[in-house]
Amino acid sequence: MCGIIGCVGFNNAYDVIIKSLSLLEYRGYDSVGVGLFNSGKIEVFKKAGRTADLEELLKDNSFNSKCGIGHTRWATHGVVSDKNTHPFKVGRVTLVHNGIIENYKELKEEYHLSGLKSETDSEIVAALLNKFYDGNVLETITKVCSQLMGTYALLMMFNDKKDTIYATRHVSPLVFGYKDNEIMISSEVLPLTNYFDDYSVLPEDCILATNDKAIAVYDKNLNKIDVNFQKINEKNVNELGEYKTYLDKEIHQQPKVLRHCLNNYVKDDLPNFGFDSLKNINKICFVACGTSYHASLMAKSTIEEYVKIPVIVEVASEFIYHEHFIDDKTLLIALSQSGETIDTIEAAKYGKSYGAKLLSLVNVENSELVHISDYHLLTLAGREMSVASTKAYTSQLLVLRLFAYYLALIKNKMTKDEVKSKVLDLYKLPSMIEEIFTKEDDINQLSKVLVGKEIFMIGRANDYTSLLEAALKIKELAYINVNAYMGGEIKHGPIALIDDKTVVIGLSLDEKLNTKIVSNLKECESRKAKIILVTDDRLNTNVFDEIILIPDGEKEIEEMASIVIFQLLAKDLALLLNRDVDKPRNLAKVVTVE
Repeated sequence: MCGIIGCVGFNNAYDVIIKSLSLLEYRGYDSVGVGLFNSGKIEVFKKAGRTADLEELLKDNSFNSKCGIGHTRWATHGVVSDKNTHPFKVGRVTLVHNGIIENYKELKEEYHLSGLKSETDSEIVAALLNKFYDGNVLETITKVCSQLMGTYALLMMFNDKKDTIYATRHVSPLVFGYKDNEIMISSEVLPLTNYFDDYSVLPEDCILATNDKAIAVYDKNLNKIDVNFQKINEKNVNELGEYKTYLDKEIHQQPKVLRHCLNNYVKDDLPNFGFDSLKNINKICFVACGTSYHASLMAKSTIEEYVKIPVIVEVASEFIYHEHFIDDKTLLIALSQSGETIDTIEAAKYGKSYGAKLLSLVNVENSELVHISDYHLLTLAGREMSVASTKAYTSQLLVLRLFAYYLALIKNKMTKDEVKSKVLDLYKLPSMIEEIFTKEDDINQLSKVLVGKEIFMIGRANDYTSLLEAALKIKELAYINVNAYMGGEIKHGPIALIDDKTVVIGLSLDEKLNTKIVSNLKECESRKAKIILVTDDRLNTNVFDEIILIPDGEKEIEEMASIVIFQLLAKDLALLLNRDVDKPRNLAKVVTVE
């Protein structure tokens, strides 16, 4: 969850670290801190709040530092406070940590670690390093890490190792860049894009040691190893351009992103994946969390309809706790925008233990999930700077639909002509979303109706699934407890909550189900609820006063496009309530803790 950064060899380490932390802040923004070798000694500065708050605190300070580490926190162990903010300095060791140390209480008791100032698991690691340190840093790190249970990425500085940073990781990610005696180590590639053309992934359970003269990587036996560097493909991703927020920018990037996906994954009007060996699978199991889970539910109906095999969708965090009927004929599909979601990674590993083949769908190349997969696909959405996912979700929907058609083709469940027809329909999706953007004023006006109201959402079949994601967006962005229900289930309890202070939003895009969802909405209207209906013009639009018409098209295309209406609605509602739409409270972009 947290973001960590280290740099060596730069003229002003503090400036580099602060700028980098501002880019990593979407990983967690409860508190922020830096540790610097300043004029030969380590100094630590930290504060509960955001990077800008620390900058303000230190605006009159001057630093003479070429080496330092930094941390932006998403709180796990210990409340949000100055004392629980990284870095932690214990004796001769200064440390930042991303991850969870599961046995920190046991380690504290076993080694009689006392005098600690925080409530965190991370300070325990710093205390252990200090306790065992005998002048040999590599052996000390190896000894301490052998006793840690959980996940971690660690950046460490030792008082007697001037201008030197040590790094190691287990599961939690770390990458680094190196050029002209300037070195940067980070939770992810984004901060490196401003300084380097290439980067390398620190191998798991290895140790990196670097100063401004040299860089070395050691395996678990402390033998030096070579590492491979690869090109950084993303540049200027943090520029807002004409937009006021990253969320707004990313919502409006969706047509471009979807056209890019189609151009990349379609050849001669057919899906082009090259996974012909999957034609013998007889079952699919999805594991995912949050928005990715909703994309998996949408894919389930498509695959079952066209591929004619059973599909299971599991919440990744629950997957390992019960038995599964999967085997070597099962395709396990793991979805994660970051590719670093620990619940999804652990579920994927567990599923593979049953013999299943693993296909990952991620938005970040060279992520941990990709490394453990037999096959992988990229959503090609480009980096999302806003914490709430938008363009990555619609690209997940598109890639999974293409993949469903591909499976149907290689398993002879659809002909080439049938698949081509479906694929050509998908090319209408970007234009349909662009048409939705012409209704932004209407959507904005409608958002004002929702202020101060209890909000329910009801739909049937895939419309219900879309509303699960719509409700999540409003929760994330506006902090309103809105829930989605299957239309037929509203009568089985939830209708008791409906009164004249309630707004019920219905989604109806399936002509066969229109009369049923209208009936469900009428039941709510009779309880004095205000009704908003999102539909196409195949439904009689005189049924309710508040209507949002989605552009007419094939039902499957409308289903994918409809979420954009709710993304815009959630954004507008959040802005009306003065929420920070790019960094909603209590959230982080990358969830690397269980």
